[in-house]
Amino acid sequence: MSQSKKSSFALAAPLLLIVACLMSVANPVAAQITSHELQQKATNVAKLFQPQTTTNLMFYFVTSGQGWDTSVAIVNSTTTAGQCNLSLYPSGSASVPAQSVAAQNFVAFTLSGLGVSNFSGYMTASCNFAGARGWGMISPMGGRTAGASITVEVLQ
Repeated sequence: MSQSKKSSFALAAPLLLIVACLMSVANPVAAQITSHELQQKATNVAKLFQPQTTTNLMFYFVTSGQGWDTSVAIVNSTTTAGQCNLSLYPSGSASVPAQSVAAQNFVAFTLSGLGVSNFSGYMTASCNFAGARGWGMISPMGGRTAGASITVEVLQ
C-alpha cells in the first residue's frame, strides 16, 4: 500500500470506528457490521482524500465536414508533460491520434487537421495529468470567421 493510501486510511479508519461505536449505542442492530465491511468503508473514504492524477474532459458537440470544423485547445497546468487520448462518439466514426501536452503549456488542433472528416458527435479527452482544462469552438471551415464556443466539462 502506498504511503498516501496508508495515511488516508489512518485518518479515515478511526473516524469510521467512532461512527460505528456511536451507531451501536443508538442502534444495537447496526453494531453487527463486520471488520471486513468496516475496512471496505474506510478504504472508500480514504479514496476521497487521494490526489487526482488524471482528468477526463467531455466536448459535448464537435463536427468536421459540410463546411464546419471544430478547434480544440487542451491546457496542462502541471509541471510534468502528459498525454491526452481522444475518443470520438458515436464510436467507430473516426479515430484520432493521442495529443502530447508539454508541462505548463497547451496543445491546439482542429479536427480536420487530425484527418477527421464528415463527423458530428461528441469527443472525450482522457489526460494522464491532473487539472487538464479544455476549450472548443465550432466555426466555418478554415476558421476565418467567428464561431460558437462549445461546452467542455471536466468529468470525475
